[in-house]
Amino acid sequence: MNRTFRSTLVAVTCIALMHCAQAQAGFMITYAGNSTDSTLSGASATAFFNFGLATPDEVGRRSIEVTISNTSESLTNVPLTSSFLTGLAFDTPAFGESSVVFDNSSYVGTSELGNVVSPDVAFNPFTAGGAPEFDIAFTDGSNIQGGGQPIDGLAMGDTITVSIEFTFYPVFETGAVDTSPSPTDIEAMFRAGFADGSLRTAVRFKAINPGGGSDKILGGPPTDPPTGDPPGMVPEPSSFAIFAALGLCGVASRRRRRVS
Repeated sequence: MNRTFRSTLVAVTCIALMHCAQAQAGFMITYAGNSTDSTLSGASATAFFNFGLATPDEVGRRSIEVTISNTSESLTNVPLTSSFLTGLAFDTPAFGESSVVFDNSSYVGTSELGNVVSPDVAFNPFTAGGAPEFDIAFTDGSNIQGGGQPIDGLAMGDTITVSIEFTFYPVFETGAVDTSPSPTDIEAMFRAGFADGSLRTAVRFKAINPGGGSDKILGGPPTDPPTGDPPGMVPEPSSFAIFAALGLCGVASRRRRRVS
């Protein structure tokens, strides 16, 4: 194997390893058991939070991607035939003197949760009695509250991914250098806040079984994501390109050995 080929192979391998490491970042929140209903409904969900740079990258601009799964299931003596997740809300941390400001126009939702509300999201009972409002919510309608049947919502067993970009205000900038927190730093701040309870996140369910019961559930502490991609996610095109490149390197190496 000549020096040029060896260098290429090492470079491609490093890129693949870096990409895999990035894909493992983020954390999982589980919503189950902390039901505000008088009886546990069986409604539950998970949300995988991941953070990155905005596209295109701009000073002080970052992105957050959330993969949401409706994991509702029947409990003992409580059969569950339907459940629609109609909203997910969460708080954001302060970064020194700067705060997160979401660009609602950048929201990439789905038919199930096609709207974003930010800031000042009322979501009772969590924001009742003078408690602070949530900073952002992904919803199926114009708000996360209100009764009635769901407009859309995420059905039992389904998974979607939504994303939104945000900036810091005041902007972190020294001259032309972006000194905003990195995605890794942002993740650490969110993770710490959800772990110590200074940040909250909650989900709303409607149409729990025929008759239209509802539930609101606070999220638990963050946990590391499961091995591999989060539920419902598939490798990005860049992943396929990297592994294809590694495969081509292997083929080229074998051909060189035959020729020599």
